[in-house]
Amino acid sequence: MGGTDIPEEDQKKMKTHLEKYYEKMGKKAPWQKEDSNGGIDMDELNALIEKVKQLEDSVKQFEKFMLDYREKEKV
Repeated sequence: MGGTDIPEEDQKKMKTHLEKYYEKMGKKAPWQKEDSNGGIDMDELNALIEKVKQLEDSVKQFEKFMLDYREKEKV
């Protein structure tokens, strides 16, 4: 289903070329990663999880602030 028929030698050249761009970004190309997580960078995933937790805390603080504010306005 879909895809292209690129000769193996050309695939190697393409990967080598793309790896240089990944390297400039400080990352590894997906095919370079040697993990059992389906190509997921666990450091990046953990950093995202931490950011989500921080955002959740910020939302809870904001909700509390708004509830407190509404209570003060009733008086």
